[in-house]
Amino acid sequence: MSEEEIQMDCEKTEKKEFSRGFRILLYFAIANTGFAGLSAIYYIPWALRNHGWEMDGMTYFCWNCMFYVIMLFCFIILVKIAVSKRPFSGALVTLFYGVGLLFITGSAIFPSLPGYTQPHMLSGVEGGFYIDMIPFMAGLVLVLFGRILRYGFEYQKEMDSIL
Repeated sequence: MSEEEIQMDCEKTEKKEFSRGFRILLYFAIANTGFAGLSAIYYIPWALRNHGWEMDGMTYFCWNCMFYVIMLFCFIILVKIAVSKRPFSGALVTLFYGVGLLFITGSAIFPSLPGYTQPHMLSGVEGGFYIDMIPFMAGLVLVLFGRILRYGFEYQKEMDSIL
């Protein structure tokens, strides 16, 4: 290759902003997850004090608490993405890992609680340890997606440093 064929553009380009549609969806998601997540700060302590599992049953109570914790986690990560203006970041990887691990943990712990009924497929040793397989599989998929996003994020950082 001659010097004429190689052209290098070393000028710094302006950082692209989110599109209008993406910003609308992002702020809508922040508002909704914020409402649900901040409700967790009130709901979970109230339900624990007032034995919320007696009103709705242990199964509903456990997964409802899990939902509120996940929404709070999503709210924090979405705000972080909005502030940093980078949708593909370590925060998104953390979100997938965290939610996946919450599902896996819940699928293993919740079936051992008294009053837990079988809402999904249970797998385990009779009279011993059980795992609720539907949320367990969902958690595995989310952790796998987190891994894929992590590799993509590392590749993006590597390409940014090269350019």
